[in-house]
Amino acid sequence: GEERRGEEKGGDTMMGLGGGVRDMAAVLAVMSYMKNVDQEDPTVILVCRCVYGAYLLMVLGWYLYVKSVIEKKKDLTKIKVPIPANPFAPAPAEGEPAPPTEQEKSVMEYDYELLNQQRSGVLTGTLILSFLHFKMGSVTPLVLSPITGLLKLVDDPLTKLHILGQPAEGALQRPFKKPGNPLLGMLGMDPNASSEGATAAAATGPARAGEDLAGDEETEEEVIEEIVEEVEEEEEEDNGNVQAEKEDQLPATVPPTQKAEDGESKKDK
Repeated sequence: GEERRGEEKGGDTMMGLGGGVRDMAAVLAVMSYMKNVDQEDPTVILVCRCVYGAYLLMVLGWYLYVKSVIEKKKDLTKIKVPIPANPFAPAPAEGEPAPPTEQEKSVMEYDYELLNQQRSGVLTGTLILSFLHFKMGSVTPLVLSPITGLLKLVDDPLTKLHILGQPAEGALQRPFKKPGNPLLGMLGMDPNASSEGATAAAATGPARAGEDLAGDEETEEEVIEEIVEEVEEEEEEDNGNVQAEKEDQLPATVPPTQKAEDGESKKDK
């Protein structure tokens, strides 16, 4: 059982890493292409607006189809969903019970809630993009946002469950785990991965858990120190290059003593 869970976790990590590399490659490709395009051309602007409009129509179609599938399945199975902690809530007084950390919902209610969150996210993104485009003249987000949005829809659990028909097992088991950053996970700096590692270590024994947590903290500190050192070195190199350029650009001046000697020599002549 432990070997199977380890294989599933490793597979999910590799899938997350692959998705992160894919998204990053797509973003870099779009930005590189848009640099070579005249973004002030009215035809280019019209095409980019049409691309974003087509993306909104595709998202609307996805939303309506997934909603119809959820209503058709009508899965009333009860699941326990963790309640997000409120950082502004006051701490309970002594003797008062702690606030609940979980609540029961049906699968149908849970999927509806996630679907509405997706819709709200798209609407919010559209408002922000409209401001960037019409007020600040940005054109690249009109193409970049649809690419990243469609990639997220492909990886969305609701797409895999209700469109692709994949079973609700492993990473698709409700409630869904929040996707962590695959690059931070490989560096040992992903908070989700760290909590899972601490839980597993605590299950095997306090001593092992303490060793694992200490190792994670050392890894994080080393990575942060390396990043800070690299940034400082780059800043020093940049400052040195700028100073050297300024010195090269200064006009060649004759020292005052040299000027005096030249004047005296002329008088003697």
